[in-house]
Amino acid sequence: MIRCPECETEFDENEKKCPNCGFEVTFTCESCGKEVPASATKCPNCGAMFTDETVEEVVEVPIVPTTPQARYNKTINRLEIIKVCYFVLAILSSSICIILSIAQSNFELFITAIVSLVVTLITVVFIDWAANVLECLSTLVNQKK
Repeated sequence: MIRCPECETEFDENEKKCPNCGFEVTFTCESCGKEVPASATKCPNCGAMFTDETVEEVVEVPIVPTTPQARYNKTINRLEIIKVCYFVLAILSSSICIILSIAQSNFELFITAIVSLVVTLITVVFIDWAANVLECLSTLVNQKK
């Protein structure tokens, strides 16, 4: 299995293009060493003719995602990473404040830590809400196609 660099869909390496977005994978021409689209029957660089046996190695070309689905997938992944990092850091800092406030019998620090924890939870809920909005928008865009 290979992963499409365009939309990150996994598909069989024997397929010439991604079944989801149509991205064509490439292979290396044995005659000139240049990358050629997998659907080519002859090399556009040197003119060498290809047969099914000619294609030895599929090369994934790293491309910045350009399809809406690929951008959506990257955005959701980033939101998940941000959410987890933010949540962990906020929990750690709030826990430290709570421990210090108990150790020092400081009521104001304790309240500040609790407020910080509540703000963290609200922010995580907001990030989830934003991800859901993006998912709904993506679904609407895909339905219009």
